[in-house]
Amino acid sequence: MTEPTSERTRETLTGNPWQLSCTNTVGEWIPAGTFRSLGDAAAEIIRREALPVMGIHLEAYAGSDAADGETLSYFEFKGSRALYAIKRSVQ
Repeated sequence: MTEPTSERTRETLTGNPWQLSCTNTVGEWIPAGTFRSLGDAAAEIIRREALPVMGIHLEAYAGSDAADGETLSYFEFKGSRALYAIKRSVQ
């Protein structure tokens, strides 16, 4: 028997491929939403951090063994309130 599709998974399958996660007060990763674009996810970070800016710099990990597709599908931002990760889901 398969588990029912969660709302978050359903959103990803219907066009919200960017998943935002952040750390909580004890440093555990928690889901923070799914978004249609990387820019929408960044705007959510700006909102959560209450930053007086229109954009942020995201860090991307580029390992010597990582393909371009892998490198351009995971970004991090270190805010004053939390650490954020934006990951592109596989479709």
